[in-house]
Amino acid sequence: LTYLEHAGSRRVWLGIPETAWMGAQGDIERLLADALAWTLRTPRVVLGAWPTPHQSALVVEMDTEEQFQNARVFAAALDRHGLPGTFYCLTSEAAKFPELMRELGRRHEVGYHGERHVGFSGLAASEQSERLATMMAELAPLLPAGTPPSGFRAPLESYDRATEMALRRAGLRHHAADPASTDDMLPFFSRSEPELGPAQALVVLPRTLLDDINFVRMGVAGEGVRAELLLGLADVERFRGFGLLSVHTQNYAPGGELERAMDAVLEAAAARRSRLWVAPGGAVEAWWRQRARLKLRVLSSASDAIELELSAEAHGAPVQGAQLVVMAPAADRVPVLSEGSLARGSRQELVTAARLDAHRWRIDLPAVSDKPRVYSIRFIRSSATGAQTDR
Repeated sequence: LTYLEHAGSRRVWLGIPETAWMGAQGDIERLLADALAWTLRTPRVVLGAWPTPHQSALVVEMDTEEQFQNARVFAAALDRHGLPGTFYCLTSEAAKFPELMRELGRRHEVGYHGERHVGFSGLAASEQSERLATMMAELAPLLPAGTPPSGFRAPLESYDRATEMALRRAGLRHHAADPASTDDMLPFFSRSEPELGPAQALVVLPRTLLDDINFVRMGVAGEGVRAELLLGLADVERFRGFGLLSVHTQNYAPGGELERAMDAVLEAAAARRSRLWVAPGGAVEAWWRQRARLKLRVLSSASDAIELELSAEAHGAPVQGAQLVVMAPAADRVPVLSEGSLARGSRQELVTAARLDAHRWRIDLPAVSDKPRVYSIRFIRSSATGAQTDR
């Protein structure tokens, strides 16, 4: 797919292999419909993936296992750059370092990495539940009272449907999964129990970036590690998606190449904090549940305006921090959000959008409650507004 706006025209080129049609017909039809809407200058509006003002999200985590003490080196790097991290801990190793565990629990998120470094996939459901119970009992005395971990990462990224069901029953709220768990660069709700709604279902955080184990297997070393990590971070931003960056204690030796490479990545992430949300896994999980409560319904759409209805599911407080992403009919048209129906005359003007790129704008929403509210978006020439570019 490539597209161009030139000399008053819009053009889209699509290259779709015939073999993809049967396997991804729904995706292709949506792509064609959106491409056609763009060429026709039909404005579109969707819910932003992340809490405002962020346009992408990143979880930086450590599989804390062999050479457990190297977690202190990683924690120091995170603290140096003012970033939160998540430490998924192998509990049999964590028990050997109680003081370090107290340090990590005070400053960062701690999660589970199993009680021993053996995968879960294929084991009987009863055995998996027993292992989770052992894991939780081992970690409990090492953390401040009243702060049980909410996240899990399977050893060797080895888990199955029974694992996800057992995690939820044990009270866990998310798990960090393997890259093959999804084709998308976003979190998702576990498919193991499709009857559950967003409030109950396990949130899955897919590993979307290469890790140090991949680099060892690929033969990437030295400056190549730093370059690959920075390329991955750039992809997270470019796709406005979710990044999960994983490192392992056994490869995080003080002064080693992984520590040096990660320092560059953490510095880059810290410099982008106005638009890149670096957050613990539990924070991303909590937001994803809140976002799932939002309901956006487009009531009408014309070349110069959109009318929409917004609400949130009744359970819980109003959703704070939601944002809209708006595709304008032209690069010089700025969306302005007002409350009320266009047919009845615009009421209170709420906010002018911030530009994301040549075609997209961001609109920060007021708190969204369970009471449906009608909003209108008008598109006016940029010279007539105080629109700002979102950097």
